[in-house]
Amino acid sequence: MVYDSAMKQSYSVAQLRSVLLYLSIGLLTLCALLGILAVLSQEVDWRILFTTFCAAIASLIAMSNISRLTDNRIVIKILSIMSIILNVQWFTGMFVIQWNLYRFLSFCRPSVSTGSRYNRHYSDYSNYDYEGHVQTQICSDFLSITTKLTLTALIIALLITLSVKTLSYANKNSFIIGMKMMTVTCASLLSMACLSMVWFNVRDTSSTLRFLIVFGILTVFGLIVTPILVHLEKVQRYLQLAQPNTLVQNEQQLRHEIERQVRAQIAAEQQAAKAEEQAQVPPTASNEDSAMHDVQPD
Repeated sequence: MVYDSAMKQSYSVAQLRSVLLYLSIGLLTLCALLGILAVLSQEVDWRILFTTFCAAIASLIAMSNISRLTDNRIVIKILSIMSIILNVQWFTGMFVIQWNLYRFLSFCRPSVSTGSRYNRHYSDYSNYDYEGHVQTQICSDFLSITTKLTLTALIIALLITLSVKTLSYANKNSFIIGMKMMTVTCASLLSMACLSMVWFNVRDTSSTLRFLIVFGILTVFGLIVTPILVHLEKVQRYLQLAQPNTLVQNEQQLRHEIERQVRAQIAAEQQAAKAEEQAQVPPTASNEDSAMHDVQPD
């Protein structure tokens, strides 16, 4: 029963992963077509293009994390679930900000119109102006915090996704393990630098930019090289199993030949010793009588 449920869960995850893969390919294709159309005709709303691109990125992140839900390691499962939740959070925040849906909130809508302000008494005008200013400030603060939370969720979701994908490679090669640790460390430092730029006012932009470029290059290098090394190790292991090494094969043949010669020599020595023992055995009485009977004349 446990095996059947595990098989059904794996099959469901594989189906959902296939759906998200095709969805990502379709969204990226649509994004490319919209980008070309926007460049040629300049009649495409850039919000549609940006939303389509973000939807493709969110689909790829979800696909990568959903495929890790069947992993036997509990840490990988927890991180994948966290990344899926953050993925939904940043896409929702992006959609709300991009399409100005926050305007429907009560504190982001003006309480009075401009015309009604001038129609009221002059003594009430300052009160309405103050209320409008407060609402504007609240809406501005809400938009700023929402933007920061959205970027934070995106950065952490990307960090968890890349880290889980890198750490999920199963191998015992020390060099590949070092590459995995280097990739995760550089990605973490890069994420911390991006988060500091989001939440704090970083004035020294030149040093921060150099920091981001260096660790960004190392992260991309690790993300590209590590899967290639893992694949090469699997291919080498497969070739060793499919086609044994010539030196090993020759060594085995030489060992069998030596064993055969030693066994033949031992068998020959045993036969010689047996023949020598038979030659040294003294004749018995019955043998002597038969021999004398043969010697007597007729």
